[in-house]
Amino acid sequence: MTPSHSHRTLVLLIGALGLALPASAQEISTVTLVGVAEDQCILGAAELGTGAVENFVNPTGAVFVVAELTDPSTLTTRAAGLSLTLNAMCNSPHRLIVASENAGLWRTEVTGFATGFANAVPYRMGLTWADETRDLLATANTRQAVEWEMLIGRPNTGDVELDFSIDAGSTNAGQGAPLLSGSYSDVVTVTVESQ
Repeated sequence: MTPSHSHRTLVLLIGALGLALPASAQEISTVTLVGVAEDQCILGAAELGTGAVENFVNPTGAVFVVAELTDPSTLTTRAAGLSLTLNAMCNSPHRLIVASENAGLWRTEVTGFATGFANAVPYRMGLTWADETRDLLATANTRQAVEWEMLIGRPNTGDVELDFSIDAGSTNAGQGAPLLSGSYSDVVTVTVESQ
């Protein structure tokens, strides 16, 4: 072997030994940050939607009043319509529940019934949320609470849309029956909750 060749071998050997030398002592400490986003839903107040308003007085707030419930020439129901939105957000799969206290607009007075007269008005309600649409009917057949449920298998954010409509002449005593005088009402509750 030539001296230059040995020299190269020695340098390589020292380099290999240098890699095997112990490293300087180190200490490592780790910190883990943890947080939990709970399943939650939020729901805003009802606001006037983009649809046409028909036969409602100043539709704002939480109480919506039909301007003229009866037609003055027939005493039966006049048509009415209203579109509302409620801003909502759920960060997990959830359910949306719409509940009607009376299943129709019922006369609040419990006395004064008369044969051939109606004491309740049915209405339709279109419900849209999370790209799903349902047509709901408050039949006014029986005064009772009724509930509709929409199951959504994913998080969603946007507006819950409710489109209320009352057909002309629609009553619980048959099409075109006259309405008994008095106040008529129903309470509709919208709930969003995690599944």
